Amino acid sequence: MAEENTTEPDKPDVSQDDAQTNPEDVKNQSPWEKAGEEFDPEKAWNLVQHLREENKGLKERNRAYEDERLSDKEKAERDLAEAREQLERVKAERTLAQIRAKYPQLTDGDMEFLGSGTPEELSARAAKLAARFDAAKASAGPEGNINPLRRRPSGGTDPTKPRHTDWIRDALAKH
Repeated sequence: MAEENTTEPDKPDVSQDDAQTNPEDVKNQSPWEKAGEEFDPEKAWNLVQHLREENKGLKERNRAYEDERLSDKEKAERDLAEAREQLERVKAERTLAQIRAKYPQLTDGDMEFLGSGTPEELSARAAKLAARFDAAKASAGPEGNINPLRRRPSGGTDPTKPRHTDWIRDALAKH
């Protein structure tokens, strides 16, 4: 009987509905809201900056760890591969800059259509694309006008006939 009179510490009365979250509520909740907490841009920006710093430190530690495990030859090969990748990126950027300078009518969006390849291939593709733009501009004369009245103007003067002049002024000018 003494055991029946023991009291348990006060526990909040939690029903099963409160303990389990409704999956639909979780789906409808914004990803930046956590447990009803409103989004704070300053707090989010600080978190992003902190994570970037942490990621930078982890990359450096990972590199140091890999350096310990690798032999000198493997380190040199890895560094050479990284240098080659960087050189390829720089060459590609230089080629695109040269193409932009040579064909100023091409926009950044047009440069995406060139794809990848050797500088000669990219230059050839850029020349074809620029030629198409030039041809489109040349053919965009009156026929390319969106106003149908300007595409085929009616009336006007016949260029084969001499220009009409005022006969009175012509007579006075002669005398």
